[in-house]
Amino acid sequence: MRKVAESNAIEEGLIRVTLTAGERATARGNATITSRSLPEIPPNAALHVSALARRVSGPLSQCKSIARSAESVALREAHAEGAFDAILLNEKGRVAETTARNVFIVVDGGLWTPPTY
Repeated sequence: MRKVAESNAIEEGLIRVTLTAGERATARGNATITSRSLPEIPPNAALHVSALARRVSGPLSQCKSIARSAESVALREAHAEGAFDAILLNEKGRVAETTARNVFIVVDGGLWTPPTY
């Protein structure tokens, strides 16, 4: 990843690794690596807690995925409310993440992220 960032002159940015399976169990899949600069964040960015989308537990709840329907719904809801992004809650009503960003707090010098389930 460091070489990807260096070769694309990215000091602060996003690197996405996308893996896709082959069409059959014996077929080779693909790996694609893309990079880009960080998106600009407005100086007074407001967050909206989504009432429509929830992060639910299940076998894939710990995986980052390109299946982003919940995030799309929540982001549209946030923009309709004049917010920059939306906070997604899990099925217990606890903060899980935003539509495209991780949420964390600093406790005793350590970073803590909420579980997605």
